[in-house]
Amino acid sequence: MGNDTIVAGGQTAQNSNVSVDGGYNGDDALGTSSGAQVRTPLEAVQEFQVLTSMYDAEYGRASGAIVNAVSKAGTNQFKGVVFGYAASNRLTAKDYFVARNGLEKPTTTQREWGGVLGGPIVRNRAHFFASLERQVDNPNRSRVFPTRPSLSFAIAEDRTDWNTLIRFDHQLSSNHTWAVRWLRETAPQWYTVINSRHTLDTLQDETDLDQTAVGTLTSVFGNAHVNTVRLARTWEHWWHGNQCFRAQGKDGGNAGFAFGSEDLGNQALCPPQLSYNSFLTQASTESQGPWDSNYQVEDDFSWFVPGKKGDHELKFGARYNYRSEEHTSELQSPYVI
Repeated sequence: MGNDTIVAGGQTAQNSNVSVDGGYNGDDALGTSSGAQVRTPLEAVQEFQVLTSMYDAEYGRASGAIVNAVSKAGTNQFKGVVFGYAASNRLTAKDYFVARNGLEKPTTTQREWGGVLGGPIVRNRAHFFASLERQVDNPNRSRVFPTRPSLSFAIAEDRTDWNTLIRFDHQLSSNHTWAVRWLRETAPQWYTVINSRHTLDTLQDETDLDQTAVGTLTSVFGNAHVNTVRLARTWEHWWHGNQCFRAQGKDGGNAGFAFGSEDLGNQALCPPQLSYNSFLTQASTESQGPWDSNYQVEDDFSWFVPGKKGDHELKFGARYNYRSEEHTSELQSPYVI
């Protein structure tokens, strides 16, 4: 929730590459058309880099922008940040359609709060860093149907998420350091598909669980050689479908469909969608969600060669990515009226 896309070099938003701590952070099905796979909280970013052309050989899987971010690490001092802000519903006026058609103005909400904390576990040897962030965004959504005024509505779309980042660094010796980082965001979102023809009973819900994890081992050999081994995984589970399908599962079925198979409903038990020229009514026609993962294994070796008709930096490496994707979907054709 809340990711932004990047367009660079005349390419589409789908053709960029986003990484965090060297691990791939994009959607293997959609690329970066919706931004990064997992949103990285700003207070957890130590530095970032954006490349738009002339990439080094180590970069790939993109023809647009390359975006690299490095997460913060703990130090020998405990340091943290707490933040929060909110926008009152009183600051949001009725939109044009709500005011003109006498609809009740929904209660909109915007809140964001959280914090980060880092510090030592063992001074000079082991450190931690953690981030927790909460977003609540309920914008106004209204639709008016002149041919069927009784179907006009104004609601507050419910979009919330919890974002969590945990990082651990350990200095094994003066020459060897390893670190692990886990980033997770879960975002239930109600009434996510609203276009000009959707009525209240054809709106669709969505629940996302996005995660990425990276482990690295960095070794220094002498004063001119550095080797980094990196293991990473990015995975996504999301559910997208109509309210009828969700209601059939245990405890509402939504979470079960997204993160397991025990709560699957049956699209055939939902009423068929009726498609009129100016509006849609009854249940939506789809309920679906993918389970996809990207695994990355990488080794980079850097060699500094001084005094050979100048100083030179050489870098060698290899990367292997393995992708798996599974789709579960139930679709039915609408009745055209």
